[in-house]
Amino acid sequence: MKSNYTKIKQIFSILIVSFSMTLFLNYGNYLRYNSSMFAVQTVDFNILSYTLPMKVSYTLIKGDLEELQRTLDSNYGLFGLVITDCKSLENKCPKQKILFSTNSKYQTYTISDIVNSPFDYLKDPIPVVAERFYQNSYIGNRLKTGRTNKGKIIGRIYYIRVNRPNFITSQLLWLRKPFNLKGVNIVYTLTFIMLLTMGILLFCIIQWITYRYKTQKQIDQQKYEKRLKDKEIERLELENKLLKIITFNSVFGQVIEQDFSSVIANRIQELDSILKNILLKIDSDIQNIVHDIYKAPLLFNLSCTPKIINEIISKTYNLEVYQPIIEFLLEANETLKTLDWVVKDLRGTTRIESEATLVQQEIEYLSQNLPPSLDNWKIDFDFDSSPLWINCNPWHLRSIVKNALYNSSAALKKYRRKLKNNSFQGYISVRCHSNNNTAIIDIEDNGPGIPSDILPLLYESSERLNRSAGEIAGNGSMIVFAYLCLHGGKVEKINLDKGARVSFQFPLTSD
Repeated sequence: MKSNYTKIKQIFSILIVSFSMTLFLNYGNYLRYNSSMFAVQTVDFNILSYTLPMKVSYTLIKGDLEELQRTLDSNYGLFGLVITDCKSLENKCPKQKILFSTNSKYQTYTISDIVNSPFDYLKDPIPVVAERFYQNSYIGNRLKTGRTNKGKIIGRIYYIRVNRPNFITSQLLWLRKPFNLKGVNIVYTLTFIMLLTMGILLFCIIQWITYRYKTQKQIDQQKYEKRLKDKEIERLELENKLLKIITFNSVFGQVIEQDFSSVIANRIQELDSILKNILLKIDSDIQNIVHDIYKAPLLFNLSCTPKIINEIISKTYNLEVYQPIIEFLLEANETLKTLDWVVKDLRGTTRIESEATLVQQEIEYLSQNLPPSLDNWKIDFDFDSSPLWINCNPWHLRSIVKNALYNSSAALKKYRRKLKNNSFQGYISVRCHSNNNTAIIDIEDNGPGIPSDILPLLYESSERLNRSAGEIAGNGSMIVFAYLCLHGGKVEKINLDKGARVSFQFPLTSD
């Protein structure tokens, strides 16, 4: 019932819309029709200007009044022809009287109807030429032809346009007799029929599309419901399987707890005890080694080398022969200084425990206790004012920075030899700062940069990168990688226009 009521409302809406659009289009039809009628009457008046004054003047002179009336009625009353007794040449003739007029069922003509209407003079003898004409069919004013008929004026003949009804009146007349297919009524009716047909056709198309959409929606809904049922069945089956697995897992867990957990726990305790003993033994052995190194008589006295070099210089006249020996002694002395420095720092490096470490403090300590091999270069240290606390082993942190400094120093030496210029000023900078809750240590130099084949793996691989360095050297990258992994650090490397920059990053801890 509700569906039928909706359809009736839709059909009624179509009728309203069609009628409204018909009225809108009929206004244009009304204007076009009246314009056409005006043009047709203008043509008629123009033709009559050339013929009618002659005919009417002749019938008046002869006194043939019946023929005169038939002539006036020959237009079927579609427009007015009025004869007056005015004999004046002036356009206005207020005292004139109507003698004859067209008999029309549409209108009765009076003096007021002819005041502004065009006219021609009736003369005796009869006029033979037209004195006025219309330039085209859409102009209401007549122009003079420039010719004048001789004779006495015996009257005037006026041409009166029929007053057309306004638009609203014409629509009311049409609605009273919509199937009176005469004049403009046929246009109004055809317009309404066309719009109504289009509305009904559009309604049918919409109904068909709606029907197809509802049908498809029902099919899709049925498919969706079927899929939901299938999914629900599948879910129930999976729940049953999961319940079986949970039950089995619970039973299996009890069996494992009963038969294996106690045994495994005992073995873990045993392994933990063994591991602790191994670490204690390693720590004890390293301490013994360090102690032996300190006390070993094989270590060279560091103060002897400068004395030996001075004696060679003072007692030798040909220094060029002994120059290689002097350079060798200097390098050996640097090696011994480095070994002594490493041994002093070895005890703390062997620890794996982490502690709260102030980055600025450790880097400042390192700046005051640099390895002897780094004395050849200018090294600048820059620290942030705000404290940078990280969680790591202080000796490991210094080892990381030292390894980067060693690599920069080696690169600068190699670069100086390649340039063959002893005046080359090598430069290394160490800067500590923070960004996004991260402590950053930047080591930057003005050397040749990091080789492209080593750059991706440097400090990020557990393998030795420099395999040609022998068994004891070339392990720095691997050691730094291990320390970074141990303390949650990261590294970024980049080659600059001149030199390279390595950035070690550690998460900041709370105060």
